[in-house]
Amino acid sequence: MRWKCGVLSVMVVFLFLFGGAAVGVPAEKGGRALFEKKCGACHSIDKPKSQGKTRAEWQATVVRMKGHGAALTDADISAIVDHLARAYPKK
Repeated sequence: MRWKCGVLSVMVVFLFLFGGAAVGVPAEKGGRALFEKKCGACHSIDKPKSQGKTRAEWQATVVRMKGHGAALTDADISAIVDHLARAYPKK
């Protein structure tokens, strides 16, 4: 039983340290893919691409879209906002 706790502890630490990298998908690619899939389900993704916003503005926009019915988890929102803020910043 004691060794099982040790193995579990190592797994938890590994997932904590390497969570996104452990699945082999860079965070930026995952955010872009989520953006294209989740946001593109309801509207063209060209409109968001043509707008530059601050991180806070992108956060408000994505949360507003969730309020309109977009199927987004908190993790989805975080990844999508990270992608949008990096790819389409306010200039």
